[in-house]
Amino acid sequence: MPEGPRELNEKRMNEAKNQSSEPSAGYSFAFAARGKHYGGSQDRDAVALAPRVRAWAPLFNFPWRGASVPITENVSIISGESYKGYESDALKRFLSLEELDECRDIAYWLQIDQSLRDQVSIRVRMNSFLLALWLARPTRSYIAFRFEEVEAGEHLAARILDRFQWIEGYVSEDLSVADLQHVRISLPSLVEIYEASRRLRNALMLTFRARVSSDWQSSYVCLTAAAEALLTYSQGPGLVGRLADAFSRLTSASDSERKAQRDHFKHLYSVRSKIMHGRSHDRRNAEANLRDLAAMDDALRRLWNKILESSELRAGLDAGDESRLNLFNAL
Repeated sequence: MPEGPRELNEKRMNEAKNQSSEPSAGYSFAFAARGKHYGGSQDRDAVALAPRVRAWAPLFNFPWRGASVPITENVSIISGESYKGYESDALKRFLSLEELDECRDIAYWLQIDQSLRDQVSIRVRMNSFLLALWLARPTRSYIAFRFEEVEAGEHLAARILDRFQWIEGYVSEDLSVADLQHVRISLPSLVEIYEASRRLRNALMLTFRARVSSDWQSSYVCLTAAAEALLTYSQGPGLVGRLADAFSRLTSASDSERKAQRDHFKHLYSVRSKIMHGRSHDRRNAEANLRDLAAMDDALRRLWNKILESSELRAGLDAGDESRLNLFNAL
């Protein structure tokens, strides 16, 4: 599978135009075919009796060295030899010979097993897993396609064009047991945020768009927009100062540390302002651009990890501006 730090390989893009792919979801990071996933109030018995759907996605550049491991009730990481469904006649014709060889050589698969009536689609769970992995440890890992099998006998395949990107020089070459434990803890909360469809979901969407963008400027703008969606509590003047103060209160323990974090956030936001106001054309130092992008990436990771640690924080940030203001004043 072609690889690149933050720019999609041109050949891969040209090939993708001529191959079947998932429909664009626009703002959302999940797209379910009409009628495929149940979307209303659910009867537990009906869900339990509904057919099961299982899905597998090859984890490219996944730097785990251990055995298969369950993540949640629905999500597992399994070894490469544990799944061979791509060799079936129903799915084999979907892949090129090169892609078939890649599947045969893959070390780990992401496996999803859930009811066909589950309100959370397969794609939501897979994208939430990738976000949880990024929160635990930035890596080069991405998913290029997935396969689904329904108990009734239906076989589906999708090529994924919104692929997770990475910042060269700012990724880890291995994962620890502690990292996967971090994924195990944060993944259910990310799915809950998506299901709740409140203020934090907006930030989740923007975070995902930042992580799949192949251009540093668009990624940076989405990162700062996600941070603003997490931190804002007023429409009055002085936005940058309020955001910097809220950021420092969430991420710092002492007054001296808070001042440093306020200054740090203001610097990061100044880069965003240059991009938004058309003044970033003279930023021709690629190393400096990626360094700032990595710093903003890390700042948003710190915010999300802090928020996911506390259900009280999540509840306060999901509420209105007054609730948010009270929350930040109490920190």
